Amino acid sequence: MLLAPFADKTIFFKETEEGVERMCKVMEDRVNDERIGIAVKLLKLGKNSAEEIADVTGLSVERIKEIEASLEDIPA
Repeated sequence: MLLAPFADKTIFFKETEEGVERMCKVMEDRVNDERIGIAVKLLKLGKNSAEEIADVTGLSVERIKEIEASLEDIPA
């Protein structure tokens, strides 16, 4: 079977504890990256408060302020 290596990996990620944990971590990181990306876009628009952005993204107000501070450090 040509797809045997893919089948083995699929079984690993779906049916073993280690595989499921790794996939969950990858997905969690991906969702967090998306939230940060949305926060950056909203901060650049400058129309929303940190509290509003936190409400939309699910990130904490502290994290939004950290992201905002890091954007200020980047030269235009």
